Order: sequence, then structure tokens, then C-alpha cells
Amino acid sequence: MSIVIYDFPLVILLMVGLMLDCFSVSAQTDYNSRVLMNMPDYPAVFELDIGETYTVTRGNESTPKTIKLISIRPFFESNLWFAPSGDEKNYISADVLLEIEGEPVNILHRPYQMPITVHGLRLYVECIKEWNDEADYGGLNDVQKAVRLSVCGENETWGQSSFVFPIKDYRWRSSVYNNTWSALVP
Repeated sequence: MSIVIYDFPLVILLMVGLMLDCFSVSAQTDYNSRVLMNMPDYPAVFELDIGETYTVTRGNESTPKTIKLISIRPFFESNLWFAPSGDEKNYISADVLLEIEGEPVNILHRPYQMPITVHGLRLYVECIKEWNDEADYGGLNDVQKAVRLSVCGENETWGQSSFVFPIKDYRWRSSVYNNTWSALVP
């Protein structure tokens, strides 16, 4: 009869490593989306390239919903404020075509655009990579995929319920607080 002596810490380390490997695979539902934020009381923020998907389960929803990016179509207009130099154009909006639970959904990315509600979700286009990469100022850091989106349940708040707008009795566009281009104020 032979006695086998195991290095106990090494065995434990191997077992923990195997368990972590199994859990990391089972916890990932989307291998190609880039999730930037997914925490309670805030919308999930994620990025997609064309053809990629993100699966979301929010609030009291028991059924996950799949969001797939189909296409992005940007729109430009001439910039008449500056002398012609060849490439004067202003980015004015973009149509972002998504597929949610197999149904096509078009979302606009433009100034003052509010989130839309579809299939029990509220969706918002945070940023388009093409526009962000060409921005002279005010671009977002680290946009890696074609579009950055936010999503929450249709009955969830867009941030903590304790958030209040900082200007009392504010009327839309009644002050110089007009620069909310692609930045939704909760």
C-alpha cells in the first residue's frame, strides 16, 4: 500500500481556480457586448458593434430581453459659420436600428431626445462612436464600439429616486442651460 501526500494549499488553489472558471463562463450571457455599468437604481450602460447583442433583465422582469444592433445611419448638415475648407459638416442626428425580441426598433440620437419605451424597457442612445471620434471637443472617453446605449425597466427611475433637477420650477429651454447634447439630465 502506498501513501500519497498532497500539497494541501495547491489542491485548494486548483479547486478554487476550477470553480471560478466555471462560474465566469456561466455568468456571461453576452460575449460581444461591452458593459460599462450595471447597478441598481441606474440604467445599464453598454456598447455594441453591428450584429452584437446584449441581454438585459431589469427590475421585476423575469424574462430577459435581447437587444441587437442592426445599423447606424448618421445625418449631417452644412456648417455655414466658417469659411469653406473642404469638409464642413455638422453631425445633426443618427438613426440607430435595433432589434428587441425580434422586432425592429428605431431610436434617434439627437439633441433633447428622451429615452423611448419598448417591450417594457426604456432605451437611450448615449453616444455614436463615429460622432465621438470626430468631435472637436466634448467627446466621451473610451468609446470602443459603434454605439453606447442605456437601458432600464419602463417603471424604473433614470437614476436614484432622490435625484432632483437643480433648477426650481425650470421651464424647458427658458435659460442658458441648453447644452444637453447627448447628455440626458435625470
